[in-house]
Amino acid sequence: MDHQLQDYLDSQKISQCIPEEFQRVAQALAAFAQRGHSAAMTPVQLEHFLLNKVEFPTDFGRYQQVILELDKRYFDVCDLVARLEEATYKIRLIKKEMDKEEDDDKRRLLEIKAARKMLAAKSLRRRITALLQETNFFLQVWDRVGYIDELPPEEKHKLELDFWARKAMNMPDTFEQRYGEEFMIAAWGKDKYDMYLQARRKMLGLLPRELARLQALQQGEQCESKLQASEEMCDGGILPSKLANVPTSQKGEQGESTLQPGNR
Repeated sequence: MDHQLQDYLDSQKISQCIPEEFQRVAQALAAFAQRGHSAAMTPVQLEHFLLNKVEFPTDFGRYQQVILELDKRYFDVCDLVARLEEATYKIRLIKKEMDKEEDDDKRRLLEIKAARKMLAAKSLRRRITALLQETNFFLQVWDRVGYIDELPPEEKHKLELDFWARKAMNMPDTFEQRYGEEFMIAAWGKDKYDMYLQARRKMLGLLPRELARLQALQQGEQCESKLQASEEMCDGGILPSKLANVPTSQKGEQGESTLQPGNR
């Protein structure tokens, strides 16, 4: 019975539920699942993508990230183990119901229910295995950077400042865009940032926010010029809003009214 339940979703069962043109694909999928490929990230992926030396250029950066990765995987594994144990007991209860059930249809439904639980349990085991494989990699990294854990707080603080400065050096466009001039000066010092700023503007141009500020300044200057012109016209005795209503023949060369008191 256990063997039949475990093989519920084999190629024969699948072929009963799908169109004929997809049966070959379903059989290939079932065969692939039986190979038991690992769902874990490979050491190459973990080393060069997740813990890459561009984002984590120092031991302190990798130290911080490894703590996060190990902490997450610990709680994920604990949760998956609990769910696996829960699924195991549910399968046992379903089997007990099957042994007592005499109706063939109801018994068949229980078989399907048990098979789904067993499939879920198999998936949980694979996920646990994958997480443990990844955890093994991070523990190896911890062996290289865990010494930082024993350093005094002031030394850790210095290492963290150095880490962020080096990371910003590897990704200056990202850090300047996101965190601005204040962070860049704090990380590099004003002289180094000014040198970078000059080179960046020369080679790459202005940041979007710098362009927006420049546009706002230009618009502000235009508004100020218009306001100044309006004030000069008001000082001449005619409001700008009234000037359009004055006939052309009654305007002077400078836009002042030539109306005489007797003509009003």
